[in-house]
Amino acid sequence: MRQTKISICVPTCNRPELLMESLTSCLAQTHANIEIVIGDDSSDTRTRNLMDTTYLHETRISYVKNEPPLGQADNIASLFDRATGDKILLIHDDDALKPDCIERLLSVWNLYPDLEIAFGDQYQMDDTGHVDVDASRKLNTDYHRTEAVTGLQDN
Repeated sequence: MRQTKISICVPTCNRPELLMESLTSCLAQTHANIEIVIGDDSSDTRTRNLMDTTYLHETRISYVKNEPPLGQADNIASLFDRATGDKILLIHDDDALKPDCIERLLSVWNLYPDLEIAFGDQYQMDDTGHVDVDASRKLNTDYHRTEAVTGLQDN
């Protein structure tokens, strides 16, 4: 059986240091069949330079510098158009994934093959990498990711 291919779509703009942290977490996934699709709306060449020097030989990364910049919504739409995976995972350049994130999302998709969208908890961290519990709880509540709505939802 073919392993499900996941396209991790990452819009970025002027934050190469954060993007590098995000890419490190993507490349460390326990689920190996991934592609990372990056759309760069940066106003300078720092991100392009990072990609050319650090990730030049990383075959799982597909990088495009948008000229002119597309704006967030159109950048995301272009990432979805470029994605070749069976499923899409959208994160942003300031996000990081736990190593088993994709594996855990796939376990839900495998249980419910008709499932179109799956969400996980999000955690807000400070600059030292410590989770801010109260801010994380508020973030997940604001986006309706709570125990009260766990499970399958109606359209």
